[in-house]
Amino acid sequence: MEDVFYCNNIPNEAKQLLRNNLKIHEKKGKLLQSGNSKYDYSKTWFTKNANDVRQLKWNMNNYFYHQTNSKSKERCWTTFTQFARQLEFKGNKKRFVPLNGQLSEKDKKTHLCFAANCFPNSFLTRKYKELSNLDEDTYALSLMLKWIVNCGDIKNSITIFVPSLRMEKLLSQWLKNNN
Repeated sequence: MEDVFYCNNIPNEAKQLLRNNLKIHEKKGKLLQSGNSKYDYSKTWFTKNANDVRQLKWNMNNYFYHQTNSKSKERCWTTFTQFARQLEFKGNKKRFVPLNGQLSEKDKKTHLCFAANCFPNSFLTRKYKELSNLDEDTYALSLMLKWIVNCGDIKNSITIFVPSLRMEKLLSQWLKNNN
């Protein structure tokens, strides 16, 4: 339960570190041409858009290899586990960390990619009373922040590529509102 409301309960120290150290990668060129619709990179989108999934894979590759000066050991990325294989490319296969994953302090990364657009499961929100006041943006932002804190080296400067415009805006607004 606490994970789905994480953005409202994030520890002050983590909030301050994110505010000071997290930078959202500015999209350029082809990175601007996809992910702009509300449901792009959602679970349903992955099942219906094979060609666009390939483009997302190329965009991730472009970000890691051409738009950062990072080494493979400094990177990690995520998406929905059942679609991770579709986004793997040489050099990033072992860098996948599931949405609910966590890295040890010594393994935390400085270059991240959050390639998912998260929405709550409507069946679960109807079933559990505690979730009745959960809105989709709180859920999405909470998952992303929890993943960043669990995988990113937030004590140092980190950069994150967020292909989904919706998810990028949620993160950007949260960072601005918590300054």
